[in-house]
Amino acid sequence: NRSRYIGEVGDLVIGRICGVDMKRWKVEIAGQRDAVLQLSAVNLPGGVQRMRTYEDQLSMRTLFSENDLVSAEIQNINSEGIVSLHTRSFKYGKLENG
Repeated sequence: NRSRYIGEVGDLVIGRICGVDMKRWKVEIAGQRDAVLQLSAVNLPGGVQRMRTYEDQLSMRTLFSENDLVSAEIQNINSEGIVSLHTRSFKYGKLENG
């Protein structure tokens, strides 16, 4: 019986994208439930800072798609235990070649 990961705000996690929804990705982090990575919590290509558009929603899979490995930081854990992630630093994001 393996224990499940219980994260804390500020933790660096490696997760696997397991779903793409409206404005968010679901990320498997070996926790009680999947974590959430909101479209607003990622850097857009080229580091552009702006409001996310409907076109950004349609092209979410160009950033992260199912089975991609990503590094992220835990931004928040709500009262129901749902973990929110962010990749708003250039040290986080999709892991390549590994």
